[in-house]
Amino acid sequence: MNHSLEMNTSTIHLILVGDKGVGKTCFTENLRSSRIIQNHESKMGIITTSFLFYGEKYHVPFKIHEVGNIELIDMVRATCCIIMFSTTDKQSYDNIGDWYEKIKEVYESDEYKGYKIPIVICGNKVDSENRIVNLKQINFHRDKDIEYYDISRKSIYNIDKLFISLISKMLE
Repeated sequence: MNHSLEMNTSTIHLILVGDKGVGKTCFTENLRSSRIIQNHESKMGIITTSFLFYGEKYHVPFKIHEVGNIELIDMVRATCCIIMFSTTDKQSYDNIGDWYEKIKEVYESDEYKGYKIPIVICGNKVDSENRIVNLKQINFHRDKDIEYYDISRKSIYNIDKLFISLISKMLE
């Protein structure tokens, strides 16, 4: 599998994982309403959405494979990953370690020949009045040297920064 990225020609395959209810589907639905969407389909518990990200320097096609069941991760071939939790659900934050370990197990296997999949962690619903996971509690990413973003799919807060970070990581 070729993991190189050529801007404007190669589609980035992104696996979006996290517990049920963290906002993965709303996140992709928001992208569908604010970006150019080519298609949206669901197969075997995996929702795939294609869209074109418009940045200042480039336009990048993405295919987002939304996975809510940890056992389905190995059914998706991706070149980068977002692990999402809800800032209104402490258990979803506590479970990101399980998602992280499974991603590393699948994407850094022999099949990928030592490829180091770029991973970004994001806490969704930061603008909710019911936020219970605050920034001081969010430290998993520090131990793993992974970028973290507070995001809101509702207000679009930090969504562009999240995608620019992934694109930058793909270019490294």
